[in-house]
Amino acid sequence: MQSSLILTIKLKKSELPEMLIMFQVIYVCIVRLLIDAGLPESATFVCDFINIILLVYCALYRRKRKLAYQSNRLLYNLILTFYVEGLFSAIFYRFNLILWMWSLRNFGRFDIFLFACATFINAKTIAKISKILKLAFAVNFVLVFYQFGILGNRGDYIGGLFGIEGGTANTWLNIFLIVCFSLYTSEWLHNSITYLKYNIILIAAVAIATVSELKFFYIELILIVIMGLIASKKNAQFFLRTLWISITIIVVAAISIPILYALFPNFNDFFHISTIINDASQSYTKSGDIGRLEVIPKVTSEIFGGDKFLSIFGIGMGNAEYSTLELLTSEFYKRWGVLHYQWFSDAVILIQNGLLGLILYALFFVASGVRCYKHYKSIHEIYSINKQILLVGSMLSMSAILLAIYNISLNTESAYLLYFYLAAAMSQYRNLSVSRTYKSGLSEE
Repeated sequence: MQSSLILTIKLKKSELPEMLIMFQVIYVCIVRLLIDAGLPESATFVCDFINIILLVYCALYRRKRKLAYQSNRLLYNLILTFYVEGLFSAIFYRFNLILWMWSLRNFGRFDIFLFACATFINAKTIAKISKILKLAFAVNFVLVFYQFGILGNRGDYIGGLFGIEGGTANTWLNIFLIVCFSLYTSEWLHNSITYLKYNIILIAAVAIATVSELKFFYIELILIVIMGLIASKKNAQFFLRTLWISITIIVVAAISIPILYALFPNFNDFFHISTIINDASQSYTKSGDIGRLEVIPKVTSEIFGGDKFLSIFGIGMGNAEYSTLELLTSEFYKRWGVLHYQWFSDAVILIQNGLLGLILYALFFVASGVRCYKHYKSIHEIYSINKQILLVGSMLSMSAILLAIYNISLNTESAYLLYFYLAAAMSQYRNLSVSRTYKSGLSEE
């Protein structure tokens, strides 16, 4: 009787990390609504508290931690090198312990969550969270059109589950749409859902993007579909799938783009290559601040004054951080904040970690995408759930690079959703490693 009770307690204890991870994902999907309902902005720090507990669990479960590291060594080493380089630059330039710790929190929280997920989650956890996100997608659709049709909100003030705060709502919503659409695309390519259901999802996603002014999602959607089709090109139905989805996207775009122009006249003729490039190359607010495609030249020449050392290594992690609190706001931001560099992840990384740090940051996503694709091709079962997750990881890895250029969403709590599926793919590498290491006595606790 006593041994049975001990076993039950042990099982519950071992399941706690998975429960915390599931709670984290659910909480991210509702915290902005809670804040709109009256909770303080600090409600997002609940995610940090969960990360601390998960980090403790990673420290306690040595064998699981070791297995997760061994099967993802390249990715973890890229992450570690990024932080070491940022610390080196900070020490050399101007080290402020409080600002460095704030910067470590701002970037490191996602890597802690990634490591914990890659260590503890299994196929059952992934399936549960995928179901939760699918339900959230349906609820989000209803909320978006409630905010649009009943509340009369427009553009930046429409976020569905992610609230109605301007500048935040649809930024979080964008990552949510990318994650959900990648998940559904992978399922369709592996015949887990019908073409009719996939069409409904595609139309719903485009409708949400249209009323919430997420014009960039049109481009993200096309790239996700192209990446998915290329990865599964050896499928016998490749040509037919390509034809179907191409026709669908053309029809949906032909209907939705004029609606977008009608809702937001200032975006007329946006979907021309020259307009897109011109828009991304200009000052973001047309008032002299940084534009998306001029981050590197503007930072290296205007801010760093052509200094090669600063351009390569940056001014160090923490030295360009900002916050609503004076204590967590750097002197650099007080001087250069008018350029709005804080609106773009790649600009913040370039300033603090230099070109080397920016390359390391991008290399993590490139390496993750390549590994996902490599392992995806090594699985021969067409309908394998593992195969689907690896394809999702590959699509999201490449999407993350675009997001780093597009805005600051990879530094918001919504990024936990993307990092979960990157970790889900990494857990597949861990599973592949189990069979190779089990014989040597390295088994999961």
